[in-house]
Amino acid sequence: MILRTVAPLMCFVLIVAPLQVVGAPKGDRASMQQALEVFKQGRTALKAKDYDAALKFFRKAQAIYEHEPLIIYALAKTLDHAGQFENALRYYQLFITTSEPDDRERPLARKRIEALQDRLARRPARLVLKGLAAGAAVKLDGKQVQVDPQNTLEMKAGIHSIEVRLGNRIPFVRNGLALAAGQILKLEVVLLEPVDPSLLPRDHTWTWVAGGATAVAGLALGIFAIRRVALLNEYYEMVESNSGKVTNATLKKYDCQSTKPEDCPVLWKEVSARKDAYDANEGWMYATGIATGVFAIATVAAVFAAPVKAGQERSSVSVRPTFNGNQLGVLLRF
Repeated sequence: MILRTVAPLMCFVLIVAPLQVVGAPKGDRASMQQALEVFKQGRTALKAKDYDAALKFFRKAQAIYEHEPLIIYALAKTLDHAGQFENALRYYQLFITTSEPDDRERPLARKRIEALQDRLARRPARLVLKGLAAGAAVKLDGKQVQVDPQNTLEMKAGIHSIEVRLGNRIPFVRNGLALAAGQILKLEVVLLEPVDPSLLPRDHTWTWVAGGATAVAGLALGIFAIRRVALLNEYYEMVESNSGKVTNATLKKYDCQSTKPEDCPVLWKEVSARKDAYDANEGWMYATGIATGVFAIATVAAVFAAPVKAGQERSSVSVRPTFNGNQLGVLLRF
C-alpha cells in the first residue's frame, strides 16, 4: 500500500492553511512548515518499513494539525502495516468521518475497514490457566484438550466451559465463560484437597425445631411439677398424709361430727375435688415428662442427622458432599 504524495499536503499548507490563519501570529506559518517536514520524515520512514519511526513522525504532525485527514490516513496505513489492526481500524474510521465526501482515498479506506473488521472478528480467543499443576486433565466444553507450554488454550469466540481435574482433588470448574474475538482471559486454577465432611457447615433447622419442642415440653413439665406440690399441700390440709383420714381441724371447720360422706357431703365434695385436681395434674406431669424425653432424643438425632447446607460458602468455595461408591468427594459450585 502506497501513501499519497506530499503534494496534497503542500496544497493544504499553501492554500487551505493560510485561509485559516489570517490575522494569526507568525508562529503559525512556522508550525505549518514544521508539520510538512515531519510528515516528509514519516513518509520516508514508512517507505523504509521503519514503522515505529513513521508513527512517531506522523503523530508529531497530528499534534500540530489534529484533524487533518491526510495525516490521519497516513497513521492508519502505518498502523495497518505494523500489524496494529485495532488501532488501524480506528484511524481508518476517523479518516472517513474527517475527510471530504469526494476524497479519492475514501473507497480504499472503506474497503480496508471491511477487511479489518472481518479479520478481527475471526481472531481466536485465548484462555490462560495460571497455576495449572503438572499432570492435570483439562476439558474444554466437555472434551479433553492439551494446553501449550504456556498453559494456554486457543478457541473460537463464544461461550465456553472449562474443567480441570487432578487425582482426588476437588475439580476446578468454570461455566459460562464469554470470550470475545481476540480476548485473552486469565484464570487462576486452584485444585483443593477433599474437605472432611464433618467440617462442612450443616443445616440444623430440624435441630432447632426439636430443641424448641423440648424446651416447651420441659417448661410445661416444670409448671405441672410446681402445681403438683401446691395441690398436694392443699389436699393434705384436709386429710392426714399417713392414714388418709380427714383431720379433726377439717371436721371442725366444716362443722361435721362424723367422717361418713353421707353425714358431711360438703366436706367430702371438697376433698374429692382436691384429690381429682391432684390426680389430673399428675397425669399431665407424666405426659409432659414423656414428651420432653422424646423431644430431647429427637433433638440429639437431628444434630447428628443434619444435612450439609446447600450453597453454603466455605473458604470462598461453595461445597456440598457427593458420594461415589465408598469414596467421599466434594463437588464445587461456582
